[in-house]
Amino acid sequence: MSTCNNLYHSDTRSFAERLAVYVAHYTTHLAARIRTARDVFVRERRLRATEMALDGLPENMRCDIGWPDLYERQVTECNQLKNSRS
Repeated sequence: MSTCNNLYHSDTRSFAERLAVYVAHYTTHLAARIRTARDVFVRERRLRATEMALDGLPENMRCDIGWPDLYERQVTECNQLKNSRS
C-alpha cells in the first residue's frame, strides 16, 4: 500500500544551490540590460557623430544629398514604424 509520502517530491537542492541559481539568473538578466543600454548609447553616439559630420559639409553638398530634410523625414518614418510595432 502506497502512501502520499512516497509520491511527494520535495526540492532536494540545498539553500546554497538555490541561491547560486538565483544569483546566476539575476546576473544574466542584469548583463542583458546593461548590454542593451550600451547598444543604445553607442547607436546614439554614432548618430550624433554622423549628424555633426554632415552639418560640417558645405551647403551645396548638403542640398545635393537631401540633408537635413530627407534625413529628418526618414527618421520620423522609422520612429513611427517602431511605435506602431510596440
